[in-house]
Amino acid sequence: MSPSLIRPDLLLPLAVNFVAMVILPAKLGFSGASVPIFLAYAALSGALLTLAGDLRYLRTVFSRRDVRGYLLARILIVATAGAIPFIVARSLTQ
Repeated sequence: MSPSLIRPDLLLPLAVNFVAMVILPAKLGFSGASVPIFLAYAALSGALLTLAGDLRYLRTVFSRRDVRGYLLARILIVATAGAIPFIVARSLTQ
């Protein structure tokens, strides 16, 4: 592997997104959490991932439509990507 591929500024966001979209939804599924709890997790996680990218979004989320759209897109990405591990883990425990 070339040294240019191993960059912390690229690997850290990938690891955080993997944990938020795969590991934690699977743990929620194994714990027997309900679907509304998973959706609340997806909303909170998507919002936190958006704010982790740039804290200026916190101030502008109420005034700019594009920032609200980006926030909604992140929430939907977490909900969509996390639904599969959540459902699989939940079906394995029942």
